[in-house]
Amino acid sequence: MHADWATDETAGASRTRSWNSRRECRSVCRALARVPSGASVLDIPCGDARWLTPLVNCGYRVTCADSSELALASASQRWQQLAKSGVTPGVAPTFVLCRLPQTAFPDRHFDAVVCTRFFDELDTSERRIEALRELRRVSRGPVIVSFCNAFALGALRISFASGSKHPEHQPSPVPVWAFLNDLRRAGLKPVKRHAVLWGISPLWHVVSVPFAGRATGLLERTREGASKAA
Repeated sequence: MHADWATDETAGASRTRSWNSRRECRSVCRALARVPSGASVLDIPCGDARWLTPLVNCGYRVTCADSSELALASASQRWQQLAKSGVTPGVAPTFVLCRLPQTAFPDRHFDAVVCTRFFDELDTSERRIEALRELRRVSRGPVIVSFCNAFALGALRISFASGSKHPEHQPSPVPVWAFLNDLRRAGLKPVKRHAVLWGISPLWHVVSVPFAGRATGLLERTREGASKAA
């Protein structure tokens, strides 16, 4: 491979990843638009805390949870770097070692939950519903999750790559109707959908609230405040 061509390809891939990351961050922030500053937000699994900067900048009290000690160490290091730079104000996040679908958090402990890049690799409704029920249990407000939409052009690339050497690392595309049905069966009511790039990106974010008025605590207070202000 020609060295100059390889360099250009690497730079191009880096720009694409950066563009995708910005689009994904914008999609997550839109999903959290109704969650007021000061709310307690769970990020699970947090990985290296890629959402830490936007979450803290929004004024949320963040709990980063992951089943990997290495991931939590990386997340903590990210926070330390942000704190030293002084560009990210706010309350220091809490780091918790736990895993889905059993987290051991108390019922309705958080105002909102963010769960991205987790359901991509769950290939059955049963596994997805089990994890969704746990997210519903610990949240008294909206639950924001991502999934890989089978009805997007980007899902074709994933299907072609499914015969690779490491298929277990490939996302499992799910039809929109199937994932929305999983949410409802888990006791969650989908209220909004945000695509990273409509029709092209397979990555979608869905905002849901618990059925039977269990999410009224946070969202209804927000609506009432807006009504009074009007």
